[in-house]
Amino acid sequence: MRTGVRRTLIVVVCFAAGFLVSRAVRWETEPATTPPTPWSTVPAQEPRIDARVAPGALDDGAGWVLMAAEDLARAEPPDDVVDCGGLRDWALREGAVPAGNAPHSIEVTANYRTTVQTVHVRVLPDPTPYSGKPPTVRLACLPRPDAVLPFPEPDAARVKVNGEPSLLDPVQKQTTLYRPHEVRPRSPAELEVVVDLTGSTGPFAYRVEIDVVEQNEFRGRAASGPLFATEDGGGMGYWPATATWTMSPSRTHVYCEPVTNPTPGTEPTCT
Repeated sequence: MRTGVRRTLIVVVCFAAGFLVSRAVRWETEPATTPPTPWSTVPAQEPRIDARVAPGALDDGAGWVLMAAEDLARAEPPDDVVDCGGLRDWALREGAVPAGNAPHSIEVTANYRTTVQTVHVRVLPDPTPYSGKPPTVRLACLPRPDAVLPFPEPDAARVKVNGEPSLLDPVQKQTTLYRPHEVRPRSPAELEVVVDLTGSTGPFAYRVEIDVVEQNEFRGRAASGPLFATEDGGGMGYWPATATWTMSPSRTHVYCEPVTNPTPGTEPTCT
């Protein structure tokens, strides 16, 4: 009996050993299977630097003047417009245009860390036709009743759109902003330039072109266009209609009719 059990155990052990040897040989001859990779390789971004132009930032206490069509000048802005900055954003979206000396903000962005040494700004007329309603009304905003409208310093109007240079009246259509600015992803450099929009008889288009010098390398960047502006239209013999919003302590609106050939002491009719 014991002899039979021993023989049975020997057979089982030999069978198991043979099975394991055959599996080892099979694992050696079969090609290895690579497990799937849980992520895919994404190529690195190409270095990119860009610039854009937008209406200049306003101080909280600053007022402004735009030119607008009459229906816009008489329109009621949305209830959530509670300050002059919000009113200007709404008016520009609705078709109002700058006039006179207008501040412009230049934003330089990059998808990598770099230093912008200088920014060259050129302002040029653009042939795009103006298709909006005639902007004939001065649309003004005052943050409070005793506020005054801002006038840039004479040397702040550094770039002019219209007019030809002469010995008596040089027209500067480009300028260079020299101060270095560090630019990083999600941290742009912001610069300001004032554009003199006078010298035209009506609505016109212009564009702002920007060249960036970065790490001592010249990089041209066309940044805007077309942008629209207009002449104010006022003078000694004509006062345009004026719509003035005062935002504090409550939002109020006054519309003054235009005046032709005013004489000393003339006051416009306002409602």
